[in-house]
Amino acid sequence: MKKGDEIVSPIRMTDDGNDYVVFELKTTHLYLLYAILAIFCAGYLSKVSLLMAVGVGLFIFYLFLISPQYWALNRKIRRAAKKAFVETSGSKWSFSNPCRIRINKRFL
Repeated sequence: MKKGDEIVSPIRMTDDGNDYVVFELKTTHLYLLYAILAIFCAGYLSKVSLLMAVGVGLFIFYLFLISPQYWALNRKIRRAAKKAFVETSGSKWSFSNPCRIRINKRFL
């Protein structure tokens, strides 16, 4: 993964050294989505069309650039959960203890 991709990617994949792969969801991307929605809502409530347009533009950017990466991980998790054990830990809201998903390499 290139350095620039690391910034945009909402998921960090690591190998735990055994037969498992650990996917760590970055909490910043969740809060980024809420900030985008807050910008749109602020524009809508204050009737400022420029602010609404910025919010919609950022949301479309998020929808096409970041969301497909979540969808790809979701497919992997569902496929692995049907065949084997998937372990989750952490919280999607926490910066110090982010959500981690541990899957056996054979089932990816």
